[in-house]
Amino acid sequence: MLGSAGPCGALAGLVALVGCGAAGPGRSTPEPRSALRAWAAAVRARDAGAAYALLDERARSETDAARFQALFDANHAELTAQAQALDARAASDVRARARLTLVDGEVVALVLEDGAWRIDGGVLDAPGLRAPEDAIAALRRALARRSLPGVLRVLSRETRADVEAEIARFLEASGDVAALETRTEGDTAEVRLGSGVRVTLVREGGAWRVVDVE
Repeated sequence: MLGSAGPCGALAGLVALVGCGAAGPGRSTPEPRSALRAWAAAVRARDAGAAYALLDERARSETDAARFQALFDANHAELTAQAQALDARAASDVRARARLTLVDGEVVALVLEDGAWRIDGGVLDAPGLRAPEDAIAALRRALARRSLPGVLRVLSRETRADVEAEIARFLEASGDVAALETRTEGDTAEVRLGSGVRVTLVREGGAWRVVDVE
């Protein structure tokens, strides 16, 4: 078995490098499959130096070249099988993704398309929900902004339909103000709307606030 800093574990660093790298001025962004093919070629050629050069800075800092060479040689059969799988994967569509954390903690999702990074979610309440963590981040962002539309976008179809049905029910029941039945006792009140909807309110600082809708 390889440790987390071994060649197979270090492949995760390679994928992170492919997914998060950005092209500098005057350079085109390489396609992810080129890095996968380069790794597979290095494994087939038994070229540990070429494979090591493909690792990102963090992976190289955790495993020096000598240690990598030893692990590379000891696990070459496993790496060869992995290289075959990578070659097969590189023959299909390989999409690189990245996440950029902003100063306020929000996370912007990006995807590499046609050699250019494009926004996939996290901007203007457009969540990219490709992983469970993305849904949690989008829900947190919507709640922090007190954004009902943002919350609704994160909910499952069934849950969103239930919430929207309740909203529609309240809007329909409260449409005729003249038909409202209000009972007030001190700083509390109960308002009966149409369709059996009942709203409980409390007076705080001279203003009535909704406590519950049943």
